[in-house]
Amino acid sequence: MVHNLGVDTKNLKFTRIITRKEEQFMAYINLKVREASGNSFVNSYTTTVVTENYTVSEYDEYIGVVSVDKVTITLPTSSDGKSFIIKNELGETSGIIEVVTAAEELIDRADMYHLTSPFESATFVSRGGNWYVV
Repeated sequence: MVHNLGVDTKNLKFTRIITRKEEQFMAYINLKVREASGNSFVNSYTTTVVTENYTVSEYDEYIGVVSVDKVTITLPTSSDGKSFIIKNELGETSGIIEVVTAAEELIDRADMYHLTSPFESATFVSRGGNWYVV
């Protein structure tokens, strides 16, 4: 179910709040916005706001988590140079955000990474078949 969708065509920014099955549709829309700009390196982030477990798509750049419950974010298979920002947007009342990988890859040599502090964020960068937190 799409909770909120905003497209700023002037600045070519795209914001979405989604749960589960809308991922592919929203990724397609984002791709079309980028194609329309004539430049795949638009200086903005594709933002996704989730309220429950979520698998990151190749079109995501920023994933905001808004939930009082624990949420698991699954990173895709590593592709050198790809990065994602994951942010706890709820603050003091939020649940733990657990970041895992889709494949048997590691995040800073661990099976998972936790965001536990209010408004905490981390950037995950892929290299050499694994993920690193910067």
